[in-house]
Order: sequence, then structure tokens, then C-alpha cells
Amino acid sequence: MALSRSSTACWAPRPTFFAIFFTLHLPANAQTKGFMNAGVFRACKPGLRLLNFARGELVNNADLLAALADQLAAIPSVIRVRVL
Repeated sequence: MALSRSSTACWAPRPTFFAIFFTLHLPANAQTKGFMNAGVFRACKPGLRLLNFARGELVNNADLLAALADQLAAIPSVIRVRVL
């Protein structure tokens, strides 16, 4: 199922939850606001890289921060940081 600019559906196939990279290219509207939320983050593979090339409203920032905190709490005492 392809989305167009006039589409009102918001759909993500199940295999995306096993992806290493997840890119967002959706318009901001009532159906897509908060598209990336706690439920999606829980279903995603640990270490997922989220790249939002669309609008900030697509990501629920509070849920994103909570997911990051949960993932950091599960990491052993050594944390590697890579500055690009």
C-alpha cells in the first residue's frame, strides 16, 4: 500500500519493526500526528535509528524520551557514544 500526499491512511508494515533504520516521510495531519508513539517504540528492535525527514509532530517526544531512557537502563555499565 503506497501513501500519496492526498492519502488519509497511515500504515506501516510489520517488517519495519525489525528494521535498523526507520525513516519518516509523511505529511503532518490528524491521522499522522504522534505516529511514532510508545506502542511503536515498544514494538521496534533495540538500536533502531529513527530519521524524521518530515514534520516534528509525527513523533511523540515524551514517548521517544521514555523509550530512550528504558533502552539506556537496559544497557550494561559501558556506553559507547559515536559523534558524527
